[in-house]
Amino acid sequence: MATLFLGLNANAARMDMVDVSNNNGYMSTAEYTSMRNEFGVKAVTVKISEGGTYKDPYAASNIANVQEAGLYINGYHFAR
Repeated sequence: MATLFLGLNANAARMDMVDVSNNNGYMSTAEYTSMRNEFGVKAVTVKISEGGTYKDPYAASNIANVQEAGLYINGYHFAR
C-alpha cells in the first residue's frame, strides 16, 4: 500500500488517517513521512492482533516508525 503513495501527485485526495496491518508488510519511517507530507495523513491505526492467538509481526515496527515520523498512533485487535 505504501508504495502506491510514493510518487503520486500531492494534489490527490487527502486522508486524515490510514489503517495498516500485516497485509501491508514492513513500512519504513520514510513511507509514513511521505504519507504525512504529501497526503496530509495525521494518524495511523495499526493492527496489533487478530482472533484468539495471532499477533501481527509488523505491529512493533509499524508503531515505532509511525512515532518516528511524528504521526498520531492508534492500535486495534481484529476480532473474529
